Amino acid sequence: MRQEIGLVSSAIYLRFVRFAISIDASRKNSYSCLSMDNQEQRTEIVDLHKKQEKRAIFAGSFQEYRTVWLITILLTALSLIVHIKNPSTLHFSNDLVEQIVHGRMVNSVFKMRPLTNYTTLLLVNNTPLDWRASFFSLQFFLFFLTGPAFYFYLRHLFFSHKLSVIGMIIFMLSLPVFLAHFEPIHTWDDFWVYLFIPLSFGFVIKQRFIVSIVTMAIALLARETSFLFLPVLALIIYENRKGELLKVLFVPTLSFVVYYIIKLLWVGGGTASPDFTLYFNFDGWIRSRDTIFSFVVSLGFLWVVGLKEIISPSNRQYKYAKTVRYGSFFLLAGFLSSTILFGRIRETRLFMPIAILFIPLALVYMQANKNRFKGFILKYLTKVWVRIGCATLLLALSIGTSKLLFPSFEYRRWEDGNVVYMGIHIAIVLCFSTYELLGKRRV
Repeated sequence: MRQEIGLVSSAIYLRFVRFAISIDASRKNSYSCLSMDNQEQRTEIVDLHKKQEKRAIFAGSFQEYRTVWLITILLTALSLIVHIKNPSTLHFSNDLVEQIVHGRMVNSVFKMRPLTNYTTLLLVNNTPLDWRASFFSLQFFLFFLTGPAFYFYLRHLFFSHKLSVIGMIIFMLSLPVFLAHFEPIHTWDDFWVYLFIPLSFGFVIKQRFIVSIVTMAIALLARETSFLFLPVLALIIYENRKGELLKVLFVPTLSFVVYYIIKLLWVGGGTASPDFTLYFNFDGWIRSRDTIFSFVVSLGFLWVVGLKEIISPSNRQYKYAKTVRYGSFFLLAGFLSSTILFGRIRETRLFMPIAILFIPLALVYMQANKNRFKGFILKYLTKVWVRIGCATLLLALSIGTSKLLFPSFEYRRWEDGNVVYMGIHIAIVLCFSTYELLGKRRV
């Protein structure tokens, strides 16, 4: 009897277990169906958000770029006024500008850079403008375009609208850019580089490789030192598409091929050997002092902040931190060696392309330290009038120091303006150094 009861109970137990298992399985199936449905719904929602985000970016871009265009117009007008009111090359005669353009078209070095020469010739032949008006209209138009192009580049490096505008202003107010036509800067094809290198980097980040190749080829055609940016282009592609070595090598290589074909068809395949200028740059105390001034003022405070970020980065989590740092180090080595050995440093503009990567380094520093810096200011300079007074005093002392260090120049137009520029950079470097030495420890 007990055995029968045990068999019956065990049979009931087995049926119960099977029933429980079947219920559990059905629940899992239903849950999996629900999860599949949820996943599909989430995918649809994500796609919808992406579409809305794209529309929002597209709609917001008009407002963003409206501010950018307005600032660029104001800076272009301000630069033009400074050139008109002071002894710049804007006051050259029409005959002299024509002579310079024709001379560059036949010179073995300058004829390899045809963009400015032939664009000026095109304007002369097809518009009522004379040589002087054509050349300077082109130059200030390119200056105007560099603002939005640089902003476009910084935004695609994932900087905020505010920081991108700040970076654009820093670039456009740099002495080799803002005072581009004051001797001995001798700006000619440089604005093409300032315009198309940032565009090439921005488009390659967007993975629009064909446009990036074309814009980089134009920059190479403007100045052959733009070759130094090809490894940086490869670094950006590598950061975005790790493992795709073919594309990393393909885009820079094809940029060079497109450049060489255009150059071959346009001006021929010849090259010019550069002059060795190391002795020229440091020939005597007066020229050496002018060389030192030109080197320092070319990037100003960006030298200090950029080198600090290369050595000790403020934000290692920033996506392009390694790319910008390694690229900056490479550009620094390349442009320093090429300019010191084969360029005239007093022209100031020859170091300016380094700013294309040094400005992002400065923006990373600003982003990482803005709250601490505000705290530092509020702690030691509590009242507004005290801040204004200290800033005025610091600027006056810095300009005085600049005049004391560089009382005269061998060959530099508008000496007072150059001295003021140096003074502003000295003041910014002093603020930066004070904060680095005191602010980070006590705030």
